[in-house]
This record gives sequence, C-alpha cells and structure tokens, in this order.
Amino acid sequence: MMNESILFIFGPARGGTTYLGSILDNWFDVGTGPEGTFIKSAKNFASQLGDLSIQENKTTYAKYLSQVEMLEIIRKRYPEDVSFDVTPEDILDRMPGNSAADGIFAVFKAVADYRKKTRVGNKNPGYWKYLPLLGELFPENSYFIFILRDGRDVALSLKNVPWGGQSVYEAALEWRRMLDSVEEFRETCPDDRFLIIRYEDLLTDPAQEIRRIGKFLQAHDLSRIVREIEEDMAENAKRNNFNKWKTDLPEKEIEFFEALAGDKLKKYNYETIYTNPRISMVVKLSFLSQSFFRLVKLNIYNFNRKLPQDKKKWKASKLKAIFRPGLYKK
Repeated sequence: MMNESILFIFGPARGGTTYLGSILDNWFDVGTGPEGTFIKSAKNFASQLGDLSIQENKTTYAKYLSQVEMLEIIRKRYPEDVSFDVTPEDILDRMPGNSAADGIFAVFKAVADYRKKTRVGNKNPGYWKYLPLLGELFPENSYFIFILRDGRDVALSLKNVPWGGQSVYEAALEWRRMLDSVEEFRETCPDDRFLIIRYEDLLTDPAQEIRRIGKFLQAHDLSRIVREIEEDMAENAKRNNFNKWKTDLPEKEIEFFEALAGDKLKKYNYETIYTNPRISMVVKLSFLSQSFFRLVKLNIYNFNRKLPQDKKKWKASKLKAIFRPGLYKK
C-alpha cells in the first residue's frame, strides 16, 4: 500500500513553476527533477501489459519506466558530477505494490532518494491537463500546489521562447482552459491537499506565501525558512518580474486577452483595463492561421531537440532540466 505522499507542482508555462520548484527543492526538501511528462503513457503501457503482479510484466514495466525521458535527461544532460542512473532494479525496489501508479511513484521516489530529499514530488507546468488522471492514480496521497501568474504576463513571456511563440489569442485560451481544469478538479480534491498561490504574491509578499506553503506541507522550522527566503529574494533580479504586460504588451493584445479571459482575470483578483473588450472574427481567423504555422515550427523544434545517443554531444551549457549548478542554495 502506498502511504508516502507525492507533491505535484504546476501552473502556466512561463508562470513561475521553475522558481517555485527551486524554493520547494531548496528549503522544503522536495525531490524535484526534470518534468515528469511520462505519466499518461506509463499508465497506458501498464494497461497493455496486464496484471503487474506477474513478475515478468512488473519487470518489463520497470524497464520501460527506467527509460522515460525524465530519467534520460538526468543521464545525458546533467553534468557528470550530479547525474545518476535510475535502473529498473531501483524502481522495482521502490514499488509499494503492483499497480501502474506504484511504478510511477517509484520513479519519483528514486529521484528523491538519489538527490537525498525526504519529500517526493515533481514540477511540470502541464500537470493541469492531467489532474483527473493524477487524482485517479493517487487518490489519497497526492498533494498539489498550483502557482498562478497573470495571463497577460504569461502571454508576453511565451512570445520570447523557441518552444512558445504563442499568439495572445492562443495564450488567453490556454490560460482559460487551465483555470477551468483547475476549478473542476478542486471540486473533487480536499482543500488540505490543494494549494493555490499567485506568482505576484510570492514576489511581493514572500513571507506570507511561504508561511502558507509551509503550513500546507507541515514544514518544521518555518521561521528560519521564511527569513532565509526573504533574504534570498531581496537579491533576486526577478523580484519585480510582474505587471510587465502594462508596458510591453500592445494595447490591442491586452484588449484581445481580456475579451477572451477577462472574467478569469477578475476572479483571481487581477486588474483589467477594458470595460467591454472585443475581438473580431477577422482577427480570430488571423490568429488561427498564425497558430497553424507556429505548430509546424514547434514540431520541427521538438524533433531537433530529441535526446542524442552520444552523451558527449551535450555540454553543460545546453542543460534544459530544472537542476543545474548554482540554481539551488547549498
């Protein structure tokens, strides 16, 4: 039986999940690692295998899990002094039972153990798309921290990354879909297992938000943690990283975003500019054509960034995973 808890950290892409993940890793001893994008495919693979109480099936499942991209990143993109190899045996040793969820948990547990962390958890912005699945797999021991950022700042930030490039139209619709998903899931998830924090509040009032996180995680020595994080944030260049949409996002795009998701902005206490924002059908069609070409470029980008077989082709400067030298306080 799976008794140990597992923490899922998520939010919008470019919404502060990496920053929150580093806080949880550094001060709350959560064993985050590369993003766990394998959960749905792992469950499907386990279903194809059938009964995992049969040792051959269970061993095949553990071998499959040991080769997921999350663990390949650790092997092939981490610098040698922090990389490690999670083997099928490591996963089998940590599976508390014979279910798909037990194997998935074992992967995260192995990462936490190798990194000498006491809490099992993982950061992945995209977890909002799989909340019902996570609730199904871990009905009693899953905990969730959702970090929310003003969707207009998210849209602005997504313009500047090669895998993003979303139009404000796409960004607004996805931000809205994310909140719909979160709100629906919260109706079935106990309050003591789901925490929402706003990225802006974390930056402007870190003491209050860290206390909320600490209480949620039942952390010890919270006064020290709050003090150290406040000191760290005083020197953090990102402490003013909010409300950039006011100066950097074109007025028309602000109006388009508010036309599509203004009610959500208001619901989560974000100010809005327009009383009656509008977006025409012609503009929508223009955005849809942009979206098509963006997806073509994104597919090319994802194809080109596949993990190489030769580990030597990668340098530390190309590290894409969450853990990299200097990110976490020693």
